[in-house]
Amino acid sequence: MPKVFRLNLTDNHLAALKVVSRLYNATPQAVAHALGSKNRDYWRCYLNDLVRQGYLTTKLIYATAVRGRSGRKIGTLFALTERGADTLAEAIGQPSGSIYYPKGGISATSPFHFPHRAAFLELMAAFLRLEATSERETLPNGDERPSIEVLEMVPYFRQEGSRRLGEGKPLIAVELPEKDPAGKPITLVPDAVLRLRIREKIRLIVLELHRETDPKKVIAQIRQHTEAMEFGLFSQRYNHPTTNFLLSVHEHPEKLKQIIKRLRNGEIEDFEWYSKGVLFAALENILTSSMSSSFYHINGERNRLF
Repeated sequence: MPKVFRLNLTDNHLAALKVVSRLYNATPQAVAHALGSKNRDYWRCYLNDLVRQGYLTTKLIYATAVRGRSGRKIGTLFALTERGADTLAEAIGQPSGSIYYPKGGISATSPFHFPHRAAFLELMAAFLRLEATSERETLPNGDERPSIEVLEMVPYFRQEGSRRLGEGKPLIAVELPEKDPAGKPITLVPDAVLRLRIREKIRLIVLELHRETDPKKVIAQIRQHTEAMEFGLFSQRYNHPTTNFLLSVHEHPEKLKQIIKRLRNGEIEDFEWYSKGVLFAALENILTSSMSSSFYHINGERNRLF
């Protein structure tokens, strides 16, 4: 491939391209948050430049309307194209074909799902921001690195198998040992699975941004995660030597308080066995404060994970 990247794109274009690559999909708000900016329109300009040059593809999300696409636009998603993936690989010194891009385009059509995906992408961007703002460590060879590094993040919408043939399924899904009332397997699909290097330790993190507002349903979801932790399902899938952490993030702080109260009252039997590995936070706190100060355990103790 011709080495034209530096001729066409500025450092800001490259920064935006990297963020979109790491998030798989991105919104202007998520890119702005990852790069420490409050001006999403500023970064939207760079994203649109990348679309015009064929490095990114977009999907416009419209509100439902009587005449289909005649509804108002409620958001835009961006993702790498093959050209963008190969150009980014060249720019950062990786082999061609080594960077993932969605070959079938962006898999998002329902306007009802967009608010959750937009909030989720901004949450994922907060992890990139955590990495960028963490203290720097000096290695024995003199190189520097962040003390917290996002090694891998896999979202719920990345699939394996063919979507076109109806065979696609979330890459991060695990099957629970229990069955549903009809005797069929129960599949647990979190919002994301991440591997973080936190100083000298590698942590496997399962993330839920709860879209349910019914506390009973949220607690049922957390119960499924404790079962997955008990049987080491995510640890086995990712060949991780220790139990995963669960980060339970909530868009409604008042609902979170209700859930904490019910968990303290024993709604999940033996929850104390898992409580050191389960952390709670309100999304608003993560986005307006810091990742490290936002999470806490069921007993109110601040997290020591980050």
